[in-house]
Amino acid sequence: MARLTDRSIEALRPKAARYEVWDEARRGFGVRVTPRGVKSFVWVYHFDGRPRRLTFGTYPRLSLAGAGVKLAEAKDLLGRGIDPGTRAVAERDAERHAETVEELVSSYLDRYARVRKRSAAEDERILRKDVLSRWGGRKAKDITRRDIVRLLNEIVDRGAPIQANRTLTILRRMFNFAVGQAIMEASPCDKVEAPSEENHRERVLSEDEIRLLWRTLETAPMEPNTRRILRLMLVTAQRKGEVMGIPEPEIDYQKRLWSLPAERAKNGREHLIPLSDLAIRILTEAAPNEAGYLFPSGMTGKPYRGQSIDHATRYLFDPRPISKARKRPQQRVSVQPLSGLMERFTPHDLRRTVATRMRELGVSRGDVKMVLNHVETDVTSRYDRYDGLPEKRRALDLWARRLEQIVSGEEPAENIVDLARA
Repeated sequence: MARLTDRSIEALRPKAARYEVWDEARRGFGVRVTPRGVKSFVWVYHFDGRPRRLTFGTYPRLSLAGAGVKLAEAKDLLGRGIDPGTRAVAERDAERHAETVEELVSSYLDRYARVRKRSAAEDERILRKDVLSRWGGRKAKDITRRDIVRLLNEIVDRGAPIQANRTLTILRRMFNFAVGQAIMEASPCDKVEAPSEENHRERVLSEDEIRLLWRTLETAPMEPNTRRILRLMLVTAQRKGEVMGIPEPEIDYQKRLWSLPAERAKNGREHLIPLSDLAIRILTEAAPNEAGYLFPSGMTGKPYRGQSIDHATRYLFDPRPISKARKRPQQRVSVQPLSGLMERFTPHDLRRTVATRMRELGVSRGDVKMVLNHVETDVTSRYDRYDGLPEKRRALDLWARRLEQIVSGEEPAENIVDLARA
């Protein structure tokens, strides 16, 4: 027996057989040296009257001071009637079977995103691109707050600050899911702030811009169904994803009504959208395909992806080849239809434009909310299930009449505003 120090441990040399050197100051605590020269900290103790042996780790990966900490923790467990060896085995087993980030991503997508989110495909794309490529084989519980920050900084540095914000949102949701599933004790995203500021868009198209856009869509270099989607968004004020995926059974032409089911609505609540004559004309221009979609992509036969409509809108301004993302022979357009004629806009700006123009016509804020299918969060809204169909029909008919006047260049009839405010 001797007093163990770093110097004395370093001086230990392997022998033909394994041997142990014990610390004279700490009973049962020592170093085991194998014939190959591996040095491990061990502790011999008694539990329930029987001898036990516990290995803390190998030197120098585990320092003498670190082994002293583990020894103190083990003695504390023993003093509370817990076998520290059994605890250590359980911890090693848990470490061995701990979920990797790849397994967590798979579980999150299957049990949460695909069940609850319409944007599950986008979650998967982002996770595969920026998360699995870096951390796929690591244990999920070993991901630290610093790892999260480094990843977000890398995304910002490559020129995608808003994408970094989206990635943080998805990571925060995924790690919260992991905490809820007892995969982790805490989320590494806690107290991590969004890396970039986002300006809330306030783009509202003027009447001249609405007229220019509507007329430009007639000859714009895009698929006919893309044109119809943009126009129907401008007529109904509904969300891009909800318009893109309309199957024919949702439309009742006799009742002039679009019934959006809860599973397709972004907020998970069924929405009845009255259809104006203008909306009906756009819908009847389209011929549903075999799958029943009114606005299928000409390439896939399935509903467009949101990015496709975004790209088509950008191509109205962008002088790049219009088929770059479609992998077709390039068709150059030297000047795009709206280039230099109006400020750029996004498809979502059309929804904001309709809401603003309806308010200008005198439609109440509450009626506009019902048209937009915005969910209110107060207690009363949990009991009030009135669909507001008459008010929504009046508002959308009113807007359609004004939109036709804008497109034709007519001056607004005063009785439209009077009718709205009556």
